[in-house]
Amino acid sequence: MTNQAEAELWQIVRGADEPPAPTRQLRAGPVTAVLDGIEVRNLRLGDLELARRIYVAVRNPLWSTVTGVVQDLVIDEGGAGFKVGFDVDHDEGELVFSWRGLITGDSHGVVTYSMAGRAGRDLVYNRIGICLLLPPEMAGRPLRANDEGTLWRGQLPDDIGPQTSENGVLLALHPATDRLEVDLRRGGTFVLNFSGDLFETEDQRNWTDASFKVYSTPLTLGIPRRSKAGASIDQRVTLSLEGAPRVSVDAGPPRLEIGEPTGTHVPKIGLGLASHPPSHSPAQLELLAALGPAHLRLDCHLDSPTWASELAEALRVCGALGSELELALFSLPQSAGLEELATVVAGAPVARVLVFAEGAVTNGPQETSPGELLARVRVALGDYPIVGGTDLNFCELNRTRPDLDAIDGVAWPMNPQVHAFDDASVLETPQAQAMQVATAHRFAPGKRLYVGPITLLPRYNPNLATDTSPSPSDPRQATLLGAAFTLASLKYLSESGTDAVTYYETVGRRGTIAAEKGPHGVAGVFPLFHPLADAAELAGSEVLRLSSSQPLTVTGMAARRGNLTTLFIANMTPASTVVELAGGRRHGTIRRLNAYSAATASLEPEAFRTSLGIFEGEGLSLEPYETVRVDLRD
Repeated sequence: MTNQAEAELWQIVRGADEPPAPTRQLRAGPVTAVLDGIEVRNLRLGDLELARRIYVAVRNPLWSTVTGVVQDLVIDEGGAGFKVGFDVDHDEGELVFSWRGLITGDSHGVVTYSMAGRAGRDLVYNRIGICLLLPPEMAGRPLRANDEGTLWRGQLPDDIGPQTSENGVLLALHPATDRLEVDLRRGGTFVLNFSGDLFETEDQRNWTDASFKVYSTPLTLGIPRRSKAGASIDQRVTLSLEGAPRVSVDAGPPRLEIGEPTGTHVPKIGLGLASHPPSHSPAQLELLAALGPAHLRLDCHLDSPTWASELAEALRVCGALGSELELALFSLPQSAGLEELATVVAGAPVARVLVFAEGAVTNGPQETSPGELLARVRVALGDYPIVGGTDLNFCELNRTRPDLDAIDGVAWPMNPQVHAFDDASVLETPQAQAMQVATAHRFAPGKRLYVGPITLLPRYNPNLATDTSPSPSDPRQATLLGAAFTLASLKYLSESGTDAVTYYETVGRRGTIAAEKGPHGVAGVFPLFHPLADAAELAGSEVLRLSSSQPLTVTGMAARRGNLTTLFIANMTPASTVVELAGGRRHGTIRRLNAYSAATASLEPEAFRTSLGIFEGEGLSLEPYETVRVDLRD
């Protein structure tokens, strides 16, 4: 149990009263894995990642995860193998399901994950079963699947593979199978054998998960699924290697290396306004002006009776900050009000108009901007850039692409918690943000790309047109973890070439500034305020490639203005770590955002931002989720 001081520390670090639950390193012959609760993570042969995560998913008819209570966890390690057993109970009222889990690993490197479950009552659900995540480095690799005795050959896609549908039924990347084989880039073949059900694969990069998900029960069988009380759901997956991949055993500490220019620039940085824009106080406006957002996004629902007053408030705040307005317009093709809207915004500093169908849902006919609506908006508001896309997820944009001839740019939002919610999974997702941008560049060549809003949680359920619940908040918004996620996101979106990005909201629990007043009478800023302010300051600067030998441990970005190179470095873990900088000893200034400087950074942000130390060295020791800015002169 943590004491009060430790609880306060971890609240600053990760928004909880205690550190993450301890993990355990397991070994099966030459293969290692991390046991995280009852999940397997980072299945590796040396430095080669084979599987990112293995777990059991229980999802209700709205795709919400039903959490389970774990009991009787027993871990047995002996010789060169291991055995882990446990029981899990899920109870969400309508969904009651219990299962016995067993994870084993033998001296030959064979790992098995099995579940034996039983429905506690008649069930309606979208998924119950084993899921396995393949790392994104397997993109482009040859893939083979057994399809009822026929060998199917293909590959995991380089660009993000669309989750296509046929007659409303979602389709997978390959036929449902009881055996998958993936040829690895370094030689050898990764083999997955399944029993108890057929498995198929989707490209989870569509939702910024940095993985390909192999899951049970083919989607072509339809959802929701149904099981009678007492019915069994038993599954097993066995993972093994054929051949001998080339691997390195001693990875050493994380190492960062500055490379050549990427050909991209730091994008313009903006902030979102709450669905009903708050009345910002003078003190809040002063802090926001110091951050310097290039634009503010307003979600304008033309069928709402309050759209005009909300737009007026948004324009007032834009005027106070010297920001442009990013107008996200939600409408139906037949909705009235476009002509009135055009009159209201005439002459206003509108950066662009994002056009979305009101009430759109995933896999529906209007999941991306309808052509009829785009045409009407073009007539009414064509003096401004007209942008199409989706307000749901990249999945919808990748499946149903808007008419590129009808738009000046493409837009879509991002959030890291569609499928997983733990700290480690959230911090893996920025890698996939870059993959979304790269895919969009290829299917929309020459179009400007506008990403946002980026939020820590989904703003609403894309499966439910009538979801009018308030946008949820995540306690990690106000933490060092939130700042590390933001910096990683900025790195990948800057290096991949994005024109403008909208993050979070201005104030409140989903924002950059606390709405409640602190001990000094002024609301403090959240740690993520500072990487956003740095990026806004550097908007338009040349981006340099900054590679990490262990990007899930330490990551960063580099930007150059004249003879000044600025490095941003983030520890992506809850443990202290050391990072090496390639290229020998360097000289410059440094600013550190960690648990020791967080109070000053929050309550005296200007003093924090101008208080610089001397940097002379070729390495750094980083505290949990610490972010660092280093300025180096040639």
